[in-house]
Amino acid sequence: RPPQLKPAPPELEWTLVRFPFLSNNPATDRIMARNVGQKGGLRLSRANAAAFVLQQATDTTHLHEAPFISDN
Repeated sequence: RPPQLKPAPPELEWTLVRFPFLSNNPATDRIMARNVGQKGGLRLSRANAAAFVLQQATDTTHLHEAPFISDN
């Protein structure tokens, strides 16, 4: 029997970032964040992935969300 998961306490701040296929392309100035199923790219440079994750440490735009990100 799988363990029961408890809901996160309301004071916990989290963002779950979902990636598509990662590439070695250079960083760009535009990253698209969307819900799964919405139209958009299926590739993301590793540089853009790192930049977005670091940005989420101080940006609350996607707080308590799980955005799918890609190069735009």
